[in-house]
Amino acid sequence: MMRRYGTALITLLLLIPTTAAANDTQAEPRPAPPASDVLHFVDEAGLADLLRMGDRTSLLQLRTRAAQWPDSLYQMATESAFYRLDGQYDEAINMAERCLAESRRRLLYIPTILCGLIGASTRVAQGDLPAWARETLRTREITLEVARRARVDTPIDRIDVFLTIPDATPLLDRKRPSTIATGPRYIPFLPAPDGAQQTRDLLRLRIDGRSADAIINTAAMQTMLAADLVPPPFMTWTQPDANPGAEVPPRMLAQAGELQLGDLKIASPFIATHPHARNHGRDGDIGLDVLSRFGKVLIEERGLAVAGPAVDEVRCYKPLSFLTDLPGLEGALIMQLNIDGTDRDVVVASAWLDELIQRIPAGEPFPPGQDAVVVSDSISGTSLARTRSSVAWIVESGLMFPVQMEVRRGSHQLSPRFFAIGAGILRKASIFLDFDNRKACLVPKISLQIGREPED
Repeated sequence: MMRRYGTALITLLLLIPTTAAANDTQAEPRPAPPASDVLHFVDEAGLADLLRMGDRTSLLQLRTRAAQWPDSLYQMATESAFYRLDGQYDEAINMAERCLAESRRRLLYIPTILCGLIGASTRVAQGDLPAWARETLRTREITLEVARRARVDTPIDRIDVFLTIPDATPLLDRKRPSTIATGPRYIPFLPAPDGAQQTRDLLRLRIDGRSADAIINTAAMQTMLAADLVPPPFMTWTQPDANPGAEVPPRMLAQAGELQLGDLKIASPFIATHPHARNHGRDGDIGLDVLSRFGKVLIEERGLAVAGPAVDEVRCYKPLSFLTDLPGLEGALIMQLNIDGTDRDVVVASAWLDELIQRIPAGEPFPPGQDAVVVSDSISGTSLARTRSSVAWIVESGLMFPVQMEVRRGSHQLSPRFFAIGAGILRKASIFLDFDNRKACLVPKISLQIGREPED
């Protein structure tokens, strides 16, 4: 699997056996291969992991190094990954297509998968799931062709990254969602329902003429609502949760007629649904597929300000980037913050109630001077160790303020190690997200419409 790209010796990708089983999510389920036969998709350049963790800083360094070999396969793959993370979607698609064509020409099995899926996943970020389906199926076909011609004896159905992709065929003939109306508006948060203290930041939306209350979830690519609010689903969207012994169904995908949030209207939106979508007094989550269509948003403690004079006056120069898994089904936002004097890539996790979270790998010692508390995880029955620091300092946009930081130790679907800010940060600052120009900052609390009452 080692080839020369330009003048550099680069090992782009290897397949390494793993002991973790992968669940099959095809519409017509086929038996999953034994755990010992599943192959884990690894890339020695670190591209897939850097995309999944949203590590823009490391990917930028890798991109700079790859520029020493222009027009090499290594440089094409690195460029496409950086553009994907950075939100430069047209550039990501063009470079991924060049990389895919070169991999196909050279009969390079693994780079074909990498570049093909980077290009496909970019369509999800653009809100075009039918194009994602087309490109995902095309990548699969080209990979099979390359494997046959190169005599690679590694069936696709043994590779974990393909085992996480549902059958995309039902999406091919579906209509792409489109924004049919939008305008400046302030959308106030609703009060949490009685007995739902865990729910904050509820927004009222309308789906096919019916009202629903949902929270903003900047760590979700797809908006998800309760099943009774959307038309019957037409396909499986993601694999079931992998808790041993648990009977948890996968998320499904439906297509509604119209979704309205404030003055924003989206025709033919795709909506994920799951039996657990309605909980803690909310009907679901508003994902990046909806939020990004505003162009610019200011998430405040009392509501959501969208494109208008007050939002346009915000000055922000730090990058907003977009982490993703390789298939493109999972993702979140990344912003850069100075924490205790060090610049960090930070996940924006608006569905969490914390101010600041630091996650460290299982088995790694907690920072000195902090007391560990053992708590029980009611879902899996395992114990998780947590510790809460007394204070961390954030310096941002002329602000300098202390935050309560919780350090958590254990595995996570994003990464074993990352920083994240949750909705608790809104008590001290507002979150500005500029999707149009790919910028993100914490800014002083503005509270544009504190006196306004929630609308029906």
